Amino acid sequence: LTCFIPPLETVDEEVVAAVRDVSRSSDKPCVATFLGMSGVHEGLETQTIGDAYRRIVPAYAMPEDAVRALAAATRYSEWRARDRGDPVDPVGIDRAAGAKLVEEVLEDAPDGRSLSGEETTRLLVAYGIHVWESRLVDSPDEAVAAADALGYPVILKTTSPVLRHQPGLSGVRADLAGPEAVRTAMESMRSRLGPIAQGSFLVQWMAPPGVSCVLSSVEDPLFGPVVSFSVAGPPTELLGDIAHRIPPLTDVDVQDLLSAVRAAPMLNGHRGAMPVHRAALADLVARLSCLADDLPDVDRVQLNPVNAWTGGVDVLDAEISVHPALTRKDADKRVMT
Repeated sequence: LTCFIPPLETVDEEVVAAVRDVSRSSDKPCVATFLGMSGVHEGLETQTIGDAYRRIVPAYAMPEDAVRALAAATRYSEWRARDRGDPVDPVGIDRAAGAKLVEEVLEDAPDGRSLSGEETTRLLVAYGIHVWESRLVDSPDEAVAAADALGYPVILKTTSPVLRHQPGLSGVRADLAGPEAVRTAMESMRSRLGPIAQGSFLVQWMAPPGVSCVLSSVEDPLFGPVVSFSVAGPPTELLGDIAHRIPPLTDVDVQDLLSAVRAAPMLNGHRGAMPVHRAALADLVARLSCLADDLPDVDRVQLNPVNAWTGGVDVLDAEISVHPALTRKDADKRVMT
């Protein structure tokens, strides 16, 4: 980086020419700052390789701008030089079954719709993603019966959109170890929350302690499939701490996606907690990316919450919608050779 502040008696054009000539003979990137000078860009042009193209020494108004440019070029160079990884190809994917299900749904609803719980399960199973069973209940007796069938301990959650996935708002009761605990929890929530909790409730087997995550994909009209990852709760909903990548992904892309959010340290054992099973979480991201890449008519997938813990990952809930997609015109452009 050459920084020049012209004194009164210096011939400025000679300095510009000197910077140009030294830059031409250098094997390092050279940038310049000529404070208080204008019209220097023409003097910084050089002819190279038989006049095949022009090379211009980049000149910036302030030294800070020049340093930022060099830093950006360095980061880009490091990115190009790094291992791009291998394309993800998880085992146990039945692409034909997934495509058939989407085709059947669009035959029934040509304008698209949200998938039912059974259809959501079938599509995800085709890609090796298993959603935990849950039971919809409307009364304490039904809740007890569902808990007995699923096995204890269980978790009881309201289906209210205001309270869903919000433990801090008392829409969830966890670690219910017996019938009386289930009955008491449901009656307590209905009494405490009033009209907000007058809808149905979900009963599900209690997941082990872990980090609650959100995995999603959307079919973007410009980019095609976009896969997103975040840590559930305030990092996602209040801070927008969400990372995105565009399939097809490599194993390096998947690891980058998991590390890109600011809340990523929570996955590695924050404040003494056990680190999550990162390989299992990466496998789930890979499967979701394949689904999004293979099926452009799948308009939206949301796996929320995904419980990542030291023994694996558990998909506790999922929502999928389909919509006839525009023809992708960028399929080859999304693949690096």
